[in-house]
Amino acid sequence: MNKKQMHTKRNLIGIIASLFFLWGGTTVNAADNVNLDLTKGDIEISVDGYRQNGGEMKDGPEDGSYVITSNGKETGNVVTVVSGKRHEIILDGVRIHAAADRGYNPIYIAPKAKVSLTLKGTNVVQSDGYAGIAVPEEASLTIEAKNGGTLDAWVGAGSASAGIGGTFRDNKGNDTQNANCGTIEINSGVINTSSIGKGNTGTAAQSGTLVSDDDGTAWIDAGSVSAGKREFVSGIIFDGSDGQVYGSYTLNKEGLMVPFGKTLTISGRGTLTIPRKYPLTLEGNLINNGILKIGDENSLLGNGVLGGTGEFYILSGITADMFAVPDRMLYGTGEDHTEYVKKYVQDSIQESGATVWVRGQIFTRAEGGDWELEIKPSKVIEKGIYTVTFTSPDDESNQASKTFEVLDAGELTGLILVTPPEKTQYIYGERFSKKGMEASVTYSSGATKTLANDKVKIKDGNLNVGQASVTLYYKENGKEVTCTVGIQVSPKEIDVSKINWEERSKTSFVYDGTVQSFDFRADMPDGLKVTIGGVNSGTNAGTYTATVDFFLEEDYAGNYVLVGNTSVTKEWTIAPIQLEWNIGDLEIAGNTRDENVYVYGELSVEGILPADAKNEKLTTSFPADKITGTHNGLAGDEQEITLAWVDENDRYSLGDHETSGNYALPEELPILPAVINDVKITVAPPELEFGGGMAYRLDIESGISYVPAGLRHEPDYDFPSEIQKGLIQAVMKKGISQTYVNVYDVSLMRKEKGESVWKRVRADLDPSEGMTVTIPYPKGITQNAYDAVVAYIYPKDIGEEKAGAIVYPEVTKTDKGIQFVVPEAAPVAVGWKEAAASKGFSFWKDVFKKSSDKSKK
Repeated sequence: MNKKQMHTKRNLIGIIASLFFLWGGTTVNAADNVNLDLTKGDIEISVDGYRQNGGEMKDGPEDGSYVITSNGKETGNVVTVVSGKRHEIILDGVRIHAAADRGYNPIYIAPKAKVSLTLKGTNVVQSDGYAGIAVPEEASLTIEAKNGGTLDAWVGAGSASAGIGGTFRDNKGNDTQNANCGTIEINSGVINTSSIGKGNTGTAAQSGTLVSDDDGTAWIDAGSVSAGKREFVSGIIFDGSDGQVYGSYTLNKEGLMVPFGKTLTISGRGTLTIPRKYPLTLEGNLINNGILKIGDENSLLGNGVLGGTGEFYILSGITADMFAVPDRMLYGTGEDHTEYVKKYVQDSIQESGATVWVRGQIFTRAEGGDWELEIKPSKVIEKGIYTVTFTSPDDESNQASKTFEVLDAGELTGLILVTPPEKTQYIYGERFSKKGMEASVTYSSGATKTLANDKVKIKDGNLNVGQASVTLYYKENGKEVTCTVGIQVSPKEIDVSKINWEERSKTSFVYDGTVQSFDFRADMPDGLKVTIGGVNSGTNAGTYTATVDFFLEEDYAGNYVLVGNTSVTKEWTIAPIQLEWNIGDLEIAGNTRDENVYVYGELSVEGILPADAKNEKLTTSFPADKITGTHNGLAGDEQEITLAWVDENDRYSLGDHETSGNYALPEELPILPAVINDVKITVAPPELEFGGGMAYRLDIESGISYVPAGLRHEPDYDFPSEIQKGLIQAVMKKGISQTYVNVYDVSLMRKEKGESVWKRVRADLDPSEGMTVTIPYPKGITQNAYDAVVAYIYPKDIGEEKAGAIVYPEVTKTDKGIQFVVPEAAPVAVGWKEAAASKGFSFWKDVFKKSSDKSKK
């Protein structure tokens, strides 16, 4: 049961109860209403009862409403609803002004509470501190008007709460969690308020919901609306200066106005009806982009502006001079002409007196209007006098009438074309149109009758090129009469430029080693054919040009003609296969001294078709000498290295074989991980000769990033990782755990006078005498507690030793680190093992130090 049915049922029960008690000699209040005078104190409404002015709780209405009034007197007392039950409240001439320091909200509805508020008379609620009607989050308020009831809900200039909606304090003086709004349903009445929705928090956040019935008639003028309006489907809302008509709205109250400075808009889906009884005062703007209906020219008062692109209708009455009847032109032939007469009369209204200028806009008389059309006698069949009457729906005595005569026709003799049809020039394929044509028939009595177009038939509506006329006919009482209409039929043009074939045809392929063909696709008109020429097939990647020629089949040549370019060219392509990099044979490494990383191995590609790969005509693997990469200079964990070309103009190529054009190398080089080794600078070996503008230093790199030239052709040592693996394994053969092995790249660097860059060089020494290398003790390793084993790899052929040979130099421990002699700077691995026990305090000191160091490691 909807709300209106509930109200109707409730009122009916009240009426029956009243009659029953009057019959028994007792008078009661209808529906057990509880009447309260707000001037006597604050009102608090709970689940089943109420209290006023702090008194005892009393029972609420059994089946009625709380009727609250102040008899038009202003009071500072307030109404508080604290329960979760729905309460019916009638405001009848209530005026509340709650000061900022008392009362808080003139009407407060607690969360979970539901109130159905009926307006009678003029009601004003104003708060200087909080909401006019507080509807906090989870509370519900429904507003309807009775007998033109109105509501003004205002807050003071300094208040941050809403006129109707959220508040910052309840009526017990407690601050609310927020100023959010609950659900507000407004179905009827004139509502003026400072705002609806969320209290002002300095943001435009939306809160709460504003709802209406499907046939709501509320007129709401709010300073702002922050509640969601998606469920407000019928009524009028002014949100600040912008008003909008929702649904189909009919004014039902006098004195409604669009104020100066405001604009009321009828959207494309909205309808506003302004009856003659309730004119709208227009001081602001009314923009109609939907449907506007007015009762008459006086339905819009004031000096405002009317505009918009919607439909404008006038609903004023009909007078006899606004319509015509087919007098002495319709003849009794035994046919029923009733519908013809009605259409004739309605069409005449549209032709005469159908539009009115109001405020610079053309208003069209609504088709048929609200006036009822009646013909007497009701069936126009026999000869005689007939009367057409329009009657006002509001006043049956207000009528407009005209009469016409139906004569006896006699025998049908001929068909006359009074006005030719609008269209006489045709294109092949079109059908004959009677639009605009007027025809009549003649009778043996000399009378004529105008025919409706649907009564005139066509012998053959299919038109052919060269046809000069069409035969029309009319049958009545078994007799047929005919006439002809002159026409011209031209061939139908087929504009080949408008045929959607370029977009639909498949013109892009990817090389797959097979023959590809230009694929022409189009929705072709009947009779139109096409031939494809030029280069319309191919195997290798490339751009080809095909020709498209349009022509007509022989049987269609007479009725059709081609326009536009009938022979065109179209480029189509076979794209190369996009290959992918294979990085399985690449390794990169770097150090903090050199800006660029070192790239080793080969970069290959994947994606070559097996048939092409089998021919071995394509270069599919490339040495790393053309690519490089830079790092961020920080030692430590792996970092991503984006590879780049050493020379942008010298890139990899698949070769010169014709098959290479069927493939494309990736545009971007791959990204690979690399560890950047730390480099420590130490003093140069003492065996070097200093002076003469030469400066030397020895770099100790914690790891290997550079492969000596002499090892790059050794399969076992052409990658840094392989050198490092070989050296570690050599040290482990001496009984040392891998955990205690470190790998270093020992590099001799030189800078000549005037140069700014250090370069890697070989020592100008006799390899048999060698050069002394000093490597500091790692953290946790002490001189006396550990012995070192060093594995050295020959970077090239030196003497009888071949490149890649690994030897174990003799190690000497010094205060600064271990020392050993090598023939040339090259990678080494250093392993550490516990030293043999020695005597004295030094031994125990080293033992304890060693234990601590092992724990740290």
